[in-house]
Amino acid sequence: MAPNLLHHDRDRFVSMVLVMGNTGSGKSYFVNKLKEGATIESNSLYSCTGTCQIVEARIGLTNVAIVDCPGFNDTNRSDTEVLEEIAKVLSSQYLLSKQLHLRGILYLRDITKGRMEGSDMRTLNLFKSLVGKKAFPHIVFVTTMWGRLTDKDLEVAYARERELKDEFWKEMIWDGSRVQKFQGSKSSAEGIISQIIGSDDPIVLQIQRELIDKELELAVTEAGAILVPEVEERLDRSTSRIQRSRARLAEETNGTRQNAVLLDIKKAENERDQAKSDKKKLKEKVGAEMKKKINKDGTWQDNLRTICVVLEIGLTILADVILPVAGVSCSVM
Repeated sequence: MAPNLLHHDRDRFVSMVLVMGNTGSGKSYFVNKLKEGATIESNSLYSCTGTCQIVEARIGLTNVAIVDCPGFNDTNRSDTEVLEEIAKVLSSQYLLSKQLHLRGILYLRDITKGRMEGSDMRTLNLFKSLVGKKAFPHIVFVTTMWGRLTDKDLEVAYARERELKDEFWKEMIWDGSRVQKFQGSKSSAEGIISQIIGSDDPIVLQIQRELIDKELELAVTEAGAILVPEVEERLDRSTSRIQRSRARLAEETNGTRQNAVLLDIKKAENERDQAKSDKKKLKEKVGAEMKKKINKDGTWQDNLRTICVVLEIGLTILADVILPVAGVSCSVM
């Protein structure tokens, strides 16, 4: 029986790569191309990557942990919840960085999507604040969905790509970020991952230094500070809406309209509660919390599983992504 490659050399480090992007950008599809069935694919605008998922693979001679992150502007979770989870993963990796080396981040963008909107710009600013300028050379913007285009659509898609490069991603490209096309194939996904893990030195992101080295509250980090005004605005708006609706309810005599007002109050209360929860999360010192939970001893295999257990996220193990030996593969969820 051939040896399990991922367990053969337990003292070596593992490289980590994050896959990020808005809902519907094709993150799970990209990861699935490394090994079918590794994560859940989404065919709608509803996000299927509800939490971070880690796919552990061997690419060439390199052990790689590929983290499929939920996107900002998610359909089911607030941006604060998404940022908190990504912050916990990154804090854990930084604490275990002697054996878990962060190599870079892929940021996916659907090329069939139109011009960058306000929510897209906000997400990009969040991303830039999270990684920090020093990490820009380790960022790869990956345009996706090229396989869905007809010959007639290609000219428009190339124009969109030029606009992204020349306008929205220009600053990061000047500072070393790259752009790649994902052609929808396994070989294309493998090639993109292979490029990013070839860097000589592990990287440290801005939010990692803020959370671990400085033990800042999430709200005080550059990424978290972007969310604070939005959370406060949602809290104020929902609170005012509840007050207005309750005043209307006190004056309303029609039963049908009373029920409609009660439903409106319930919806506003849910929005208020979510805003309160987000405000509380932003006050957390995520780095200090993870320091209490993460044990720095053990092999990189043990440490990777520790992250999954602590954060309650899925782990899939693959052993035949590139240069397979004897077709060895296993899957653990």
